[in-house]
Amino acid sequence: MSKKYNIAIVGGSLSTFGGGAPRSMAQQATTLMKTGHHVELFVGHSRKYPLTKKEFSCKDVPINASPLWGPSVLGVFPGALYELWKRAREFDFIHLNGAWNLTTFLGALIARSRKIPYIITMRGHFGEYHFQRMPHMKKILFQLLEKNNIKHACAMHATAQWEVDTSAKSLKYAKQVIVIPNPVDLTDFMEPPSRTEARKELGLKDSDFHVVHLGRLAKQKNLPLLVETFAKANLGESAFLTFIGPPELDLKRAMVKQIERLGIAKNIHFIAFAKGQERCNWLAAADLFALPSFDENFCIVAIESVASGTHCLLSPNIGAVEFCPEKYATVIPLDLDSWTSALKEQFSSKKKQCVPAQSNFNSFSEKTIAKQWIQFYKEAKESPE
Repeated sequence: MSKKYNIAIVGGSLSTFGGGAPRSMAQQATTLMKTGHHVELFVGHSRKYPLTKKEFSCKDVPINASPLWGPSVLGVFPGALYELWKRAREFDFIHLNGAWNLTTFLGALIARSRKIPYIITMRGHFGEYHFQRMPHMKKILFQLLEKNNIKHACAMHATAQWEVDTSAKSLKYAKQVIVIPNPVDLTDFMEPPSRTEARKELGLKDSDFHVVHLGRLAKQKNLPLLVETFAKANLGESAFLTFIGPPELDLKRAMVKQIERLGIAKNIHFIAFAKGQERCNWLAAADLFALPSFDENFCIVAIESVASGTHCLLSPNIGAVEFCPEKYATVIPLDLDSWTSALKEQFSSKKKQCVPAQSNFNSFSEKTIAKQWIQFYKEAKESPE
């Protein structure tokens, strides 16, 4: 009989307003729980990032949550971290999520003080893009906080080889680097509706052309480029660009001003949230899913879009690119002319909805991902310190 492990997963929030990280953490927890392991989540919550457990698949996972201090998910939640400190020795491994935040730093201190191995899931944070944001501060923080976290981690976890390659300067300090993709729950995408059915459900005209971005509106997504591309392509009154997801308010205000300046307000819509079947409907209804991100360690939505039969326009800075066959995704360098040309081409020769066989997604299945993690745990426990 294989050993069952006790796992703690620690991250900024379990909120649908927190982007892809909460979804990934929740799905990892669910995946391990379903294979008989005990998992607990340690997270923060605030008015901006409320605890939305019901929106995720982790209803049976114990959650230790306390108020989040700080302006964002990069803050800290003392109550839940204190609980982790008291109970750390109950766990075989502690998973920490992301970098440049006090939670990961304190979680690593707790793990080291209790002599519990910890894994840091990088979430792209050690790539060039993140070092360029407040570069002088990042150099200081790396030397004071991140370098030590990396050196003493049992392993650094990436979800794609792209993330490893772009984080090479930081990972030279790591004992071990592992690549395990995010598990992707495609329950709502097993039998996606036809494009016509999805548009009827959403009240969209079947004859229109729809470009959709589904995900948090954040600076690293590079969405002003998508707006500029849409305007420059000048596709006509029957073409629409829809942004679905909670926004960073400063960014949304800037985008609204940009849209008004470009005179395309009638053709661009913002929707705050879509979940479950509604996500599938929007992706199936779209002619294209578009994401010109500066940095995206994985991108679950790109996989969901492919599962819906909808083609993707993606930047090269997205981990999921290496898992998407060329038939289902077009990768475009990050410049306005290239994106404009690609959008015009997609408009002039619209791709039909093409739903791939479910076997294409076996590498993201709960069974496959759980097997990889369990193998890692087993080897880590057997290896000398």
